[in-house]
Order: sequence, then C-alpha cells, then structure tokens
Amino acid sequence: MDQEEKKRMDKTMYPEWLKTAGRFKAVRPSLPLNQQKAANKWIRQRDRLTSSEWRQALKMTANVCPLRAIPGRSRDGNHCCRCVSQIETLGHVLGACPFSETLRNSRHHRIRSMIAEALRKKGLTVHEEVHGISQEGSCRRIDMLAIPPGSTSPYIIDPTVRFEAQEQQPAEVHSEKCRIYEPTVPFYLEKYHLTSIEVVGLMVGARGTIPRLFASFCKKFQLNNDFIRDVSLAAIRGSLVILKYHLYFVS
Repeated sequence: MDQEEKKRMDKTMYPEWLKTAGRFKAVRPSLPLNQQKAANKWIRQRDRLTSSEWRQALKMTANVCPLRAIPGRSRDGNHCCRCVSQIETLGHVLGACPFSETLRNSRHHRIRSMIAEALRKKGLTVHEEVHGISQEGSCRRIDMLAIPPGSTSPYIIDPTVRFEAQEQQPAEVHSEKCRIYEPTVPFYLEKYHLTSIEVVGLMVGARGTIPRLFASFCKKFQLNNDFIRDVSLAAIRGSLVILKYHLYFVS
C-alpha cells in the first residue's frame, strides 16, 4: 500500500470506524498517538519498561485489558467489580473508580513533581500546592505557581491525567482549568504583588499520550524530549499500578 492510498483510507475509513466504535462501551476512540512521537518510543523499544509492563501497556493502548466491558469477560454482568456503579471500562478503572482514588492521586502527584523539578532546573521558582481564595470566597489549591527569574508574571500550572477520549480533550482540559483558577488570580496578584498571571492546564494521557499542547509547553520552557518521555512513562506506570490493583487486590 503506497502513501497516497494510506492517506485516502485514513480520511475515508477512520471517521466511519469512529462512528461504529462509539456504539460499544469497551471501545473508545482516543487521542492520536502521533501527537508527540517522542512519547511513543516505548512501543518500539520497550524503553525502560519491564517485559510485563510493556505487554500490559500495549493492552491498555489497544483497550483490550481483561475488564468486564469486554464481551465474554464476565458471566454476571459488565458493571465494575469494585464499585458496581458504572460499566467496567478501562476509562472507568483508570479515571473514575473510587476503589483506586489514592493511586490516581499518587500518579498525579508524581507527574506534578516531575514538572515542578524540571522547571526549577530551568531557573524558575516553583511553589507546589499553593492555597488561594476565589472571587466568590471559595478556597482553591493550585498545583504549581511557577515564577520565571526576575519576573512578576508567573504561571499557574495545573497538570492532570485523563483517559484519552477525543482529540479536542487537551484544549477542553485547559479551558476547564482556566474556569477553575482564573477567579483566584486577583488573590495571588494582591498577596504576592504580581502584575499578571497566566493559567496553564496540561493534560497527560492515562495511557502515556502526550498532546501537542503539552509538547508546546515543554518547548516554551526548553524541556527536552527525554523529559517528555519520562512523563509519558510515569503516566503509563501509574496506570499499570491502578489496573493491577483493580484486577487482583484481595481484601
């Protein structure tokens, strides 16, 4: 198959597949993996993953993990074996099931700390878990306040790990974070005597996908491809721990 034929099939057949895939609970179209190729090195070279981790990561990428939403995996229904409230899809296990909430928080905190440490190495002053008050009077806690050297215009940076669902998701995550944290900007401006603050919402895929918005953020702060790959692997490893805990933990 030549490149022109492949491009034609991508344009005509992929949209049709998306329409079909959306009818099934176990299959969800996700962000294109080629959004940041540096993050996909592990697929070809196993890149610091054990053989077991690599196999399970491939299963997550293809959405064929042994969960109840997959036809034939369970004789007593397809609802979650832990919380019973939702159908047991991979997206539910990695992103919503209350059974693994602590592990999801650990996955998030690990990635937040990696970003904070990388920015500190670039000379920024970074404060984590900063308390603030919105204009409505509610308390908010931002992940990071990053201040460039000699600047009075810092960044509120809020990374989040989400199960990849559709291509516009990273932009939607950024808009969501802006809605949440922009009401706190006046508080920080007054308290720390700043001139302006930019809110940056960063999405990292639960299966290691690095969106273009995250790659643009890294380019802006001169964070290289090795850092991008490390973040991707941290997300994958965190998700593998969640999946294993969900499937095999016996109380």
